[in-house]
Amino acid sequence: MEPSLIVTTAEPLAMLAAFAAFRWTLENGLATGLVINRTGDVSEAANVKARFRETSRRLLGCSAVIHELPEDPAVLDAARLGRPVVLARPTCPFSRGIQRLADYWTSASRDHAA
Repeated sequence: MEPSLIVTTAEPLAMLAAFAAFRWTLENGLATGLVINRTGDVSEAANVKARFRETSRRLLGCSAVIHELPEDPAVLDAARLGRPVVLARPTCPFSRGIQRLADYWTSASRDHAA
């Protein structure tokens, strides 16, 4: 089974829709993680992740794998240059978040294939 990712933002309605999608993927036997894009500061990201994990644990009996990608002006700068942000600004917070996400999911795919 290939892993899938649900991408959302931290706004309440977006998180509610992400939870519904997460529940559907679980009910249909899909391996799913969550990416929260454009998070604010570290405490906001931690709070949103904790609430989603607690809700999924309490209502669905599972713990969600959650990654966050911070709001980063480098994304707009790269778009203006017409280049992927990970190439234009490889050390910015957003690019580091993308690298952590890729590292996690590629290692998870290898683990499931073994």
